[in-house]
This record gives sequence, structure tokens and C-alpha cells, in this order.
Amino acid sequence: MNPQGLPNSADDVSDLMQILFAKLEERKAAGDELPKINPVALARNSNRGATAQKISKMTAQLDKFINRVWHQRIYDMLFNREKKRRIIRRTVDCLCELAAENSTLIEALAGAVETQQRECADALAKQKRQIEELRTELEKCRRA
Repeated sequence: MNPQGLPNSADDVSDLMQILFAKLEERKAAGDELPKINPVALARNSNRGATAQKISKMTAQLDKFINRVWHQRIYDMLFNREKKRRIIRRTVDCLCELAAENSTLIEALAGAVETQQRECADALAKQKRQIEELRTELEKCRRA
């Protein structure tokens, strides 16, 4: 940097850009709205010559950086939304598969219960017939 605090080299400009980017990120993190940068006005109000061109170039680079950062954030947000949608879809698919398996199990259990009920009803009817036969035999024995 020269005595007026203006950049002398590309390294100085790079250092200034890094400082600007860090402050920009701090302001974004704090939730502040970013100011609109007007490179023409900055160039007019600054020293004439190479410094004005450097400032104009820096502001153009800063604008590109801001656009890139916001585009990246929008992309990340959309990508994360799509990723969440895919996770939700997979979860729903798994739940549907589980529901299908459960309904199959429930149908199998219902079939097994019906079969068991029929078998029990048949066994009960058979026992009732045997009891009736035994009663009939008992009545015959009492009469004789």
C-alpha cells in the first residue's frame, strides 16, 4: 500500500478483496442487506487514473463474487430441497413396502385365524355330537 492507503500491486488488491469478502460474509451472517455497488460512482469519487480503474475492477470482482455466492447458496438450497425430497420419497416408499408387507401378514394371520376358528368349530361340533351320542347311550342304559 502507498502512503495514501491505496493499493500498489495485485497482491495489495487481493488483500483488500479478502478483507472485503470477510466483511461481506460478516454482514451476511448478521442478516444485514448488502448495499448495491456502483463502480462508476466509486471511480468518479476516487482518485483519477490507475486507482479508479483498480477500484472499478475490484467492485466488478466483488459483484461477481456476490453473484457467485448467492447463486451457490440458491443452488445449495435447491439441491438440499431435492435431497430432502428424495429422502422423503425413499422413506414413503419404505413405509409403503412395510405397509404392504404388514397387510400381507395381516391377511395371512386373518386366514390362519379363520382356519383355526373353523377347526375349533368343527372340533366343538364333533364334541357336541359325541356328547349327544353319550347322552343317548346313557338314556338307553337308564331305560334298560
